[in-house]
Amino acid sequence: TILLIDRAMSAPSPQIRQLAAVLARRKCIRHWDMMGDEDRGRVRSMLEHMLAHEPEHLVRRSIAELVSSIAKLAVPAGQWTGLLQFLLEASESDKSEHRVVALMVFSCLTDSIGSQLRPHFQQLVRIFLRGMSDAAAPVRMAALAAAGNLIQWLESGQEKAMGAEMVPSVLQVTQHCIEVGEEETALQAVEMLTETIDSNFELLEGHLATLVKFMLDVSCAKDRVEVAVRE
Repeated sequence: TILLIDRAMSAPSPQIRQLAAVLARRKCIRHWDMMGDEDRGRVRSMLEHMLAHEPEHLVRRSIAELVSSIAKLAVPAGQWTGLLQFLLEASESDKSEHRVVALMVFSCLTDSIGSQLRPHFQQLVRIFLRGMSDAAAPVRMAALAAAGNLIQWLESGQEKAMGAEMVPSVLQVTQHCIEVGEEETALQAVEMLTETIDSNFELLEGHLATLVKFMLDVSCAKDRVEVAVRE
């Protein structure tokens, strides 16, 4: 496993680095619990280095998926206590690619182990709100996905109030995705909003007028919006 991660970090070819990251993800999921503390620490350091320094977008995405897969096991077990702080710092980086990769990992974690992150919800909401107003479109879209995954975990009145704070930004970024043809991201956001109407309507009550206008605009925009999004 460590040899694969080393290849993902140091191979000259981006294709080899990406393949090594994909293969390492499969092996790490199976072998993480069998690793000793020293090997786990080495893996964590290597992955954080790769997230910060990998220059190729597709390779960074594969590394983010690898980090997320390990973090699903390590964070609940207290085996990667520095990860959230690392991601917070990356989300505030001057480099947009660092901000994107941090939000990608946050998105995966909120989707799979959101309940474990409950003590950090307020901080995550601030990160996602900042991301959805970022000057870089890829950062805004990554933040939109992360916000959508977080919303499904909101339960208490305080948590739902935090979620409601994100709704205007969610609608704004979704509208932008539709306008620039990012149909997959837009479809995921519309599905999330539809599910929220059914299961967590309190989040949307304060934004009904804006939400209704958004839904009407989407359903009527036949020339710009794919059928799957309109429906």
